[in-house]
Amino acid sequence: MEIVFHKTELAAMLAPEGSVHRAAARAAGRVRDRAKKNVTVDTGLLRNSIISEEMTADGPWKLRFRIGSKVYYAIYQELGTPPIYAKHAPLLVFKVGGKWVRTYSTKGVPAVHYLGRAIEEVTVADFLP
Repeated sequence: MEIVFHKTELAAMLAPEGSVHRAAARAAGRVRDRAKKNVTVDTGLLRNSIISEEMTADGPWKLRFRIGSKVYYAIYQELGTPPIYAKHAPLLVFKVGGKWVRTYSTKGVPAVHYLGRAIEEVTVADFLP
C-alpha cells in the first residue's frame, strides 16, 4: 500500500481549519483538562491558570502547542523542591495560617507531576472527535 500526500493537500490539513490541526488542538485541550484534574487545589489559582495555546512553528509543516501555567509556583508543584535550609540566619522564619513558624529547615514540596502525568496518558483517542 502506498499513501501519497501532495503539498497542497498537506498544507490544507495543517491549516487552522484543517483536520490535522484540529486533531492536534483537540489533543492539547484534553491534556490541559487532565492536568487541571491532576493538580492539587488550595486556592484554585494554579488549576485555573493552566492553558493550551498554539505556538509559532519553526517550519511550514509543523504544529506546536504549549500546555502549562505562567503561575510562578507551577514548576515547583510539577517537579517538587528539595529541603530548604536557613542560609543567612540561624532559622527560617515564615507565616503559615496566621502563625509564625521558626525552624532550621523544611522538608521541601513533593512533586505532583500534574502535567507530566497528563502528557503520559495521551492516546490516539485524544486526537479523535
